[in-house]
Amino acid sequence: MLEFRKYGPAPAEEKDPPMCVVTYPEPCGRVAAGEVWALPFCEAHGNEAHAAARLEAFEDAEGELHGLLGHLGNARPARNPLLIAAVGAATVPGERPSPDHGEAIRAAYALREEDTDPDTLAYDYGEAIARDTPFDWHCEAREMVVSFMREAHEAGQPQLLWALEPIREYETVQQELALADMERRWAAPRRAARERRAAVRPE
Repeated sequence: MLEFRKYGPAPAEEKDPPMCVVTYPEPCGRVAAGEVWALPFCEAHGNEAHAAARLEAFEDAEGELHGLLGHLGNARPARNPLLIAAVGAATVPGERPSPDHGEAIRAAYALREEDTDPDTLAYDYGEAIARDTPFDWHCEAREMVVSFMREAHEAGQPQLLWALEPIREYETVQQELALADMERRWAAPRRAARERRAAVRPE
């Protein structure tokens, strides 16, 4: 489920190979190279979907471990010292998921400023950036959709997967466009202002 399961060589008589499922911001149009969540993806979009699936599973596992430790510590701390210690020492197998999801998004999708969500463009970052920015909105929405897709795949619900995938694509692209907007309208101007102040600072 978490892997990009590559197809083998297509039979010579196959006239209609499966096409990549991606439709946002425009239909991919490439022949599928394999599957993630039993959905067909080309090489680039499959790598991105694979990275998204692994990232969601990794973060979900981390949350489950932390939740279990908190439950054990609060529910019966004196009765389970060994179990609490074992859970506290547990880690999610491996390092942070690879490939990096942001890199995979940028390799797979055309990120055009003109496709940025109007709510992102209208957002006022203010003087001090808050936690609840458009980047956060789209990250959280993407994470929720990918979680639903994992559950739908486990439950054998292909129609739901096909319905959720366009939403995932939209939130994935908008996440990166929101990050670029935040850099362009908030981070870059503040860096420039700091550099100007530093340039006129007396020796």
